[in-house]
Amino acid sequence: MEKLVLVSLVSVLMAGCVGNESYTKIGNYFKGGDESPVTEIEDTESEGNDTENNPKDTEKVYNATVTTSDLEGSWRKPCGHVEGEAHYDIVIVSFSRSEFTTDIKNYIDAGCTSPLPGAPNPTSLSKFTLGNGVMLSDGIIVTEFDSRTMRYDGAHFYPEEHSIVYIKNDTLYTGADDQDTLQRPTRLDYNRPFHKIK
Repeated sequence: MEKLVLVSLVSVLMAGCVGNESYTKIGNYFKGGDESPVTEIEDTESEGNDTENNPKDTEKVYNATVTTSDLEGSWRKPCGHVEGEAHYDIVIVSFSRSEFTTDIKNYIDAGCTSPLPGAPNPTSLSKFTLGNGVMLSDGIIVTEFDSRTMRYDGAHFYPEEHSIVYIKNDTLYTGADDQDTLQRPTRLDYNRPFHKIK
Protein backbone atom coordinates (compact mmCIF):
# COMPACT_ATOMS: atom_id res chain seq x y z
CA MET A 1 0.00 0.00 0.00
CA GLU A 2 1.37 3.38 -0.89
CA LYS A 3 2.07 5.69 1.98
CA LEU A 4 1.96 9.45 1.66
CA VAL A 5 4.37 12.11 2.71
CA LEU A 6 2.65 15.22 4.02
CA VAL A 7 4.53 18.47 3.75
CA SER A 8 3.73 21.73 5.48
CA LEU A 9 5.27 25.16 5.72
CA VAL A 10 7.12 24.13 8.84
CA SER A 11 8.44 21.03 7.11
CA VAL A 12 9.32 22.97 4.00
CA LEU A 13 11.14 25.32 6.22
CA MET A 14 12.66 22.38 8.12
CA ALA A 15 12.99 19.35 5.84
CA GLY A 16 12.29 17.95 2.40
CA CYS A 17 10.35 14.87 1.51
CA VAL A 18 10.52 11.82 -0.73
CA GLY A 19 7.53 10.91 -2.90
CA ASN A 20 5.77 7.78 -1.74
CA GLU A 21 8.67 6.16 0.11
CA SER A 22 7.26 6.48 3.61
CA TYR A 23 4.65 8.34 5.59
CA THR A 24 6.27 10.98 7.73
CA LYS A 25 4.45 13.57 9.78
CA ILE A 26 6.34 16.66 8.79
CA GLY A 27 5.22 19.84 10.50
CA ASN A 28 2.86 20.85 13.22
CA TYR A 29 -0.58 22.14 12.55
CA PHE A 30 -3.26 23.59 14.73
CA LYS A 31 -6.55 21.70 14.76
CA GLY A 32 -8.51 24.44 16.52
CA GLY A 33 -11.30 23.57 18.89
CA ASP A 34 -10.29 23.73 22.53
CA GLU A 35 -6.57 24.02 21.83
CA SER A 36 -4.98 27.45 22.04
CA PRO A 37 -1.84 28.98 20.53
CA VAL A 38 1.42 28.94 22.49
CA THR A 39 0.88 32.36 24.02
CA GLU A 40 -2.58 33.66 24.77
CA ILE A 41 -3.00 37.10 23.21
CA GLU A 42 -5.80 39.61 23.73
CA ASP A 43 -7.42 41.40 20.81
CA THR A 44 -6.97 44.78 22.50
CA GLU A 45 -3.93 46.79 23.51
CA SER A 46 -2.37 46.15 26.92
CA GLU A 47 -3.44 48.50 29.63
CA GLY A 48 -1.02 50.50 31.72
CA ASN A 49 2.47 51.75 31.01
CA ASP A 50 4.28 48.40 31.14
CA THR A 51 6.73 48.57 28.25
CA GLU A 52 8.91 45.65 29.32
CA ASN A 53 8.64 42.41 27.40
CA ASN A 54 7.78 39.92 30.10
CA PRO A 55 7.39 36.28 28.91
CA LYS A 56 5.13 35.54 31.90
CA ASP A 57 2.69 38.30 30.88
CA THR A 58 0.25 36.25 28.77
CA GLU A 59 -2.20 39.17 28.65
CA LYS A 60 0.18 41.48 26.78
CA VAL A 61 -0.21 42.00 23.05
CA TYR A 62 3.12 42.11 21.22
CA ASN A 63 3.64 43.82 17.90
CA ALA A 64 4.58 41.52 15.03
CA THR A 65 8.32 41.59 14.29
CA VAL A 66 7.94 40.44 10.66
CA THR A 67 5.86 42.16 7.97
CA THR A 68 4.77 41.01 4.52
CA SER A 69 7.31 43.38 2.95
CA ASP A 70 10.08 41.84 5.12
CA LEU A 71 9.26 38.42 3.62
CA GLU A 72 9.01 39.67 0.01
CA GLY A 73 11.43 37.89 -2.35
CA SER A 74 13.14 34.49 -2.29
CA TRP A 75 14.77 32.65 0.60
CA ARG A 76 17.04 29.58 0.32
CA LYS A 77 17.67 26.88 2.88
CA PRO A 78 21.15 25.50 2.14
CA CYS A 79 21.83 21.84 1.46
CA GLY A 80 21.17 19.74 4.53
CA HIS A 81 20.22 16.27 5.72
CA VAL A 82 16.50 15.52 5.88
CA GLU A 83 15.92 14.27 9.42
CA GLY A 84 14.77 10.65 9.55
CA GLU A 85 15.57 10.08 5.87
CA ALA A 86 18.61 8.95 3.87
CA HIS A 87 18.72 11.98 1.58
CA TYR A 88 19.47 15.72 1.55
CA ASP A 89 17.59 18.71 0.18
CA ILE A 90 17.68 22.38 -0.78
CA VAL A 91 14.48 24.37 -0.21
CA ILE A 92 13.55 27.71 -1.78
CA VAL A 93 10.49 29.70 -0.71
CA SER A 94 9.47 32.81 -2.63
CA PHE A 95 7.06 35.36 -1.15
CA SER A 96 4.95 37.82 -3.15
CA ARG A 97 2.29 39.86 -1.36
CA SER A 98 0.12 37.35 0.53
CA GLU A 99 1.32 34.21 -1.31
CA PHE A 100 4.42 32.05 -1.34
CA THR A 101 5.72 29.21 -3.47
CA THR A 102 7.84 26.31 -2.29
CA ASP A 103 10.40 24.41 -4.37
CA ILE A 104 12.19 21.41 -2.80
CA LYS A 105 15.07 19.64 -4.57
CA ASN A 106 16.17 16.24 -3.18
CA TYR A 107 19.74 14.86 -3.42
CA ILE A 108 21.62 11.69 -2.45
CA ASP A 109 24.84 13.41 -1.31
CA ALA A 110 25.77 15.88 1.44
CA GLY A 111 26.98 18.41 -1.15
CA CYS A 112 23.61 18.36 -2.97
CA THR A 113 25.27 17.71 -6.34
CA SER A 114 23.64 14.35 -7.27
CA PRO A 115 19.83 14.46 -7.61
CA LEU A 116 17.88 11.73 -5.83
CA PRO A 117 16.69 9.32 -8.58
CA GLY A 118 12.92 9.34 -8.92
CA ALA A 119 12.52 12.16 -6.39
CA PRO A 120 9.30 14.10 -6.84
CA ASN A 121 10.96 17.47 -6.04
CA PRO A 122 7.73 18.88 -4.54
CA THR A 123 6.36 22.34 -5.27
CA SER A 124 3.42 24.26 -3.81
CA LEU A 125 1.54 27.55 -3.84
CA SER A 126 0.11 28.82 -0.55
CA LYS A 127 -1.59 31.92 0.81
CA PHE A 128 -0.49 33.29 4.17
CA THR A 129 -1.38 35.80 6.85
CA LEU A 130 0.74 37.24 9.63
CA GLY A 131 -0.65 37.58 13.14
CA ASN A 132 0.47 39.13 16.41
CA GLY A 133 3.85 38.92 18.01
CA VAL A 134 4.45 36.04 20.43
CA MET A 135 7.22 36.09 23.03
CA LEU A 136 9.13 32.82 23.27
CA SER A 137 10.69 31.56 26.51
CA ASP A 138 14.09 32.93 25.41
CA GLY A 139 12.60 36.45 25.18
CA ILE A 140 12.56 36.70 21.36
CA ILE A 141 9.34 38.11 19.91
CA VAL A 142 8.34 36.15 16.82
CA THR A 143 5.37 36.60 14.47
CA GLU A 144 2.47 34.20 14.05
CA PHE A 145 2.41 32.78 10.50
CA ASP A 146 -0.69 30.99 9.20
CA SER A 147 -0.84 29.47 5.72
CA ARG A 148 -3.28 27.62 3.48
CA THR A 149 -2.03 25.43 0.61
CA MET A 150 -3.80 26.24 -2.67
CA ARG A 151 -1.91 23.92 -5.09
CA TYR A 152 0.80 21.30 -4.75
CA ASP A 153 2.69 18.80 -6.86
CA GLY A 154 5.10 15.96 -6.03
CA ALA A 155 3.90 15.43 -2.44
CA HIS A 156 0.85 16.14 -0.34
CA PHE A 157 0.99 19.32 1.72
CA TYR A 158 -1.06 20.01 4.84
CA PRO A 159 -4.03 22.18 3.84
CA GLU A 160 -3.54 24.57 6.78
CA GLU A 161 -0.49 25.34 8.88
CA HIS A 162 0.13 27.48 11.96
CA SER A 163 3.75 28.41 12.64
CA ILE A 164 6.03 31.27 13.72
CA VAL A 165 8.65 33.31 11.83
CA TYR A 166 11.52 35.62 12.79
CA ILE A 167 14.01 37.54 10.61
CA LYS A 168 17.44 38.78 11.66
CA ASN A 169 20.29 39.90 9.36
CA ASP A 170 18.64 38.57 6.16
CA THR A 171 18.08 35.18 7.81
CA LEU A 172 14.56 33.74 8.11
CA TYR A 173 13.97 31.45 11.09
CA THR A 174 10.82 29.34 11.32
CA GLY A 175 9.15 27.24 13.99
CA ALA A 176 10.98 24.07 15.04
CA ASP A 177 9.01 20.93 14.29
CA ASP A 178 10.09 18.53 17.00
CA GLN A 179 7.05 18.60 19.23
CA ASP A 180 4.50 15.85 19.74
CA THR A 181 1.67 18.35 19.99
CA LEU A 182 -0.56 19.82 17.30
CA GLN A 183 -0.02 23.37 18.51
CA ARG A 184 1.91 26.28 17.04
CA PRO A 185 5.68 25.71 17.60
CA THR A 186 7.13 27.25 20.76
CA ARG A 187 10.73 27.64 19.57
CA LEU A 188 12.67 28.50 16.43
CA ASP A 189 14.71 26.18 14.23
CA TYR A 190 18.25 27.57 14.37
CA ASN A 191 19.81 24.53 12.65
CA ARG A 192 18.62 25.17 9.07
CA PRO A 193 17.36 28.72 8.59
CA PHE A 194 16.67 30.36 5.22
CA HIS A 195 18.96 33.02 3.77
CA LYS A 196 17.72 35.88 1.59
CA ILE A 197 18.57 35.44 -2.11
CA LYS A 198 19.79 38.79 -3.44
